[in-house]
Amino acid sequence: MTTSNTNIRCDNCGTVNAPNTKHCMKCGNPVSNDDRPTYQIQNNIPIPPPPPSYPSKLYPDPPVESRRLFWTPRKIITLSITLLLLLFFIGGGLYLFAFQQGYQQGRSSVQVGVTPLPTATTVPGSTPTFTATSSLTPTDTATTSTSTATTPSGTTKNQDIPCTSCSYKLDIKLTTIVSDTTKQNSTWSFTLTNNDKPINSLYFTTLVLEDNTGQKHQGGGLASTDHWNMSNGQSIQTYATFDVVHGTNYLLNIATDYGAYQTVTISF
Repeated sequence: MTTSNTNIRCDNCGTVNAPNTKHCMKCGNPVSNDDRPTYQIQNNIPIPPPPPSYPSKLYPDPPVESRRLFWTPRKIITLSITLLLLLFFIGGGLYLFAFQQGYQQGRSSVQVGVTPLPTATTVPGSTPTFTATSSLTPTDTATTSTSTATTPSGTTKNQDIPCTSCSYKLDIKLTTIVSDTTKQNSTWSFTLTNNDKPINSLYFTTLVLEDNTGQKHQGGGLASTDHWNMSNGQSIQTYATFDVVHGTNYLLNIATDYGAYQTVTISF
């Protein structure tokens, strides 16, 4: 008996059966090798290669351009400088405008209650005279207040005080004494006249008023602090303040850096 190596297909169900099979392994229908196509099983059939892979997109996306920032550091610096310059010019303009307005108002405004300072006219060998002028007219209406203060009273003396030991011919005269009961003091005016060569740095070294009880009162005011340079024939006026209002038999002691003067008795 010859064994065939070809497979047999079933006519009923189409199942391929092994060689020399009498019945179909699936449906049981008789099968025969006679006049039937045979199929040869090949064990080492190569596996076909996989189909080629294609990219998901036929055309790549175009490259995205990077967006440039609008506020670059250079633009920020330029804008900051521009704003600072603008603020500087605006502030300067406002300052100049305010200055001009204030200057014009200051020139056009009228000062009320200004007392002009006296102007001294000095003539060699004479008593200085004082003149005061005012061109201001007050325009404001002020409420007048009642004052109970006592008006200072003055006493004219024109008393020469002779020098006892002077290296220069320097004359001193007591001109007036003004008492102020409100302030409880008195103001003593003196006239100094240089009848010698020029004097440098003249000042009072002693300016004391002694009452009848022996109490001494030190003089204040400009006469106690000022220094003067005097040319020949020049006269100056100064004053001293004492903490006395009135009295009798006051002893006035005066000395300068150029000599001492006679002690005189003053009543006022």
